Amino acid sequence: MKSTGALWSLYTRSIIYKLLAVLAVLAAADGAAFCLRAADAEYLAQAVPERFWQVGFVLAVLVLTTLLVMPGWKGGRSDYTLQRTGVSEQKQYALRAAFHSLCLFMLIAAQALVLVLLCVVFEKSHVNAFTGPQNIPLLFYRSSFLHALLPLADVSRLVRNAVMIAAYGVVTAAPETANLRGKDRVKKEGFIIAYAVFFASCFGAVPMMNLPFDLFFAGLSLAAALIQAALVRKGRGKADECEA
Repeated sequence: MKSTGALWSLYTRSIIYKLLAVLAVLAAADGAAFCLRAADAEYLAQAVPERFWQVGFVLAVLVLTTLLVMPGWKGGRSDYTLQRTGVSEQKQYALRAAFHSLCLFMLIAAQALVLVLLCVVFEKSHVNAFTGPQNIPLLFYRSSFLHALLPLADVSRLVRNAVMIAAYGVVTAAPETANLRGKDRVKKEGFIIAYAVFFASCFGAVPMMNLPFDLFFAGLSLAAALIQAALVRKGRGKADECEA
């Protein structure tokens, strides 16, 4: 347990302030865009800059991916700390995958909370001429992007989100293995880039209650995770052969 705690502490120290900065910038940008639209809006739907919010989300996911992948967890103090924990590379990979998924979940949850609060403030303001208790839930149901952030009672979308977020952790947590060269290295890093772009662009691209697309995206995410895990296992096997 102490070894696991040391790993979580290392991962947290490496990203916490950067993650908070990304969340703060995203929240500020979302709020500024909303205020500009809300100034002349008569009802909630007119005040929502959905396209701007979605673009901001895409950029935030790509920035987060870069911040998570950059350390590499090899070399310098991080390498020394990892060696002292005595945790196997397989367990390090699993814990890092869980940590990456948690960071992405925090990004999604934070943006959803900010957007809900903005909508609540607008609904309670005097400029809103058509207030009502169902305005905010209906807004999140009608918008593909907002519905992805907060699926409410859409079970298939909740399951799809969980699979996509878990797969994000598995794909982006692939360790930097020194023996990976040429095609193997391109495949591993290519999957990280491709999946981050896939997740960011497709997360809010499907209307609500669309079971076939939910299953399709969940299946693609699961396949990407399995392929990346196989590449990592293959790289570990080559490393063991070299050590022998």
